Amino acid sequence: WCPWAPIDCDPIPGPVKRALSVAWQPIAYSKFGLAQMQSVGLDAAYVPHCLEMDQYAPGDQRESRERLGLPQDVFVAAMVAANKGFPSRKAFPEAIMAWKAFLDESGHTDAVLYLHTYKGPEMTGLDLEECLEAVGVPKANVVFCDQYHNILGFPSSYMVDVYRAADVLLSPSMGEGFGLPILEAQACGCPVIVGDWTSMPELCFAGWKVHGQRFYTPIGSFQYIPNIREITWALRDAYAAKGNAELRETARQGALPYDADLVAETYWKPVLGKIAEEIASAAGDPVGTVLL
Repeated sequence: WCPWAPIDCDPIPGPVKRALSVAWQPIAYSKFGLAQMQSVGLDAAYVPHCLEMDQYAPGDQRESRERLGLPQDVFVAAMVAANKGFPSRKAFPEAIMAWKAFLDESGHTDAVLYLHTYKGPEMTGLDLEECLEAVGVPKANVVFCDQYHNILGFPSSYMVDVYRAADVLLSPSMGEGFGLPILEAQACGCPVIVGDWTSMPELCFAGWKVHGQRFYTPIGSFQYIPNIREITWALRDAYAAKGNAELRETARQGALPYDADLVAETYWKPVLGKIAEEIASAAGDPVGTVLL
């Protein structure tokens, strides 16, 4: 058993440690996860998530907005996150309250929050429309993805348009094992707003990190509730940086080491090769004819 496992709490929870301790080779897909595994004595390997960088790449923002039906001359903050469970691990209430504060303090009417998720509680999450109404966010400043197609699944080309269309990805999650949308967005040249904990800091190549308050989870570890004021300030800074070509290029360059071919060659081949040798040795096959 060689689990490619996420660690999205700090410290590594006891049940997770016990499960991984009986694995042949635990593999972390974030540097944070690797450090957590190693801190409890696990002989862990590291293989990060990856993307096809020729597919997830910068492009024309106006064309992407036209395809998505988004207004052209507005500031777009996108949230690509699963509305699942409560408390909301993706911190939807905090993000929505920060969005309202940003609108109120800045006076900007030229701003849209694009929510790529389920509107309602069908996946055990929140009724986000009720949340938006309770917080007082004007309907003109929020757009949801198509709910029917959200059930069926969107093609990668659609997601690329989302990231190209956005001025910033809003992703201040309470905890991430990796945070694939954070990488996807920056690969497309979109800066990010993330929490300064778990795996997120290592993936913030261009953008803003916010602080938070620790809270105890049912599995015996801690995640973080992001600070609403700091999210608001980050949104303000992202608005000021709208269209900054240098910031968008920094995001792209930071994402490039996670190219799928590069990750396969640099990380997967050595890790799988080591596992293959161990399997061959355990099988009494010194010439290594046992193949994966």
